[in-house]
Amino acid sequence: MKQLFTALLMTIVLLPAYAQEAPPQDKFPKEKEEFLGELNAATKLLVQKKYSEAETALRTLRKKDITRSTWGKASFNLGFSLRMANKYLESIEVFQEIIASDVNDKEPSPNMMEHFMNYRHKSCWEISLNYELLEEYEKALHYMQQADSKHPFQDADLCGSCSARAKKSLEQRVQFLKSKATEKRTGDL
Repeated sequence: MKQLFTALLMTIVLLPAYAQEAPPQDKFPKEKEEFLGELNAATKLLVQKKYSEAETALRTLRKKDITRSTWGKASFNLGFSLRMANKYLESIEVFQEIIASDVNDKEPSPNMMEHFMNYRHKSCWEISLNYELLEEYEKALHYMQQADSKHPFQDADLCGSCSARAKKSLEQRVQFLKSKATEKRTGDL
């Protein structure tokens, strides 16, 4: 009986810490099934490494009258597809569009390990990766610093260790890029 009481008390005490406030329904309008099907089909092409076909499907979808949420997902997948196809400058342009757009970084994520979509933070990472592949380390570093300062990772603070790991990963990448930028500057002299 004491164990049951303790478990019940722990649930009552801890439940508010785990509960997320549900966003208002009108904040994330429901997408038409037709467009969700197109997004899923394009994503399947991406997973199959059919980058050219995925690019075409995602560019076509982005031109339609879709919700901001679907636009954000389609745009992110397009940018990723372009990077995987070695179209780094085009990829950077798409991720810069995301950063400048009105996507909602706190849109609920379908991934149970991440609470929010974090479009801008993830776009900064992607731009940084593209610039690194172009060996433009100063620019890559700039976008990692933007990911930390201007577009920090949004979390519901449900997992302190997850946040700490994400922060450490970002800090390690910044240090790596600083060393690569210094190495390139001293090597270019």
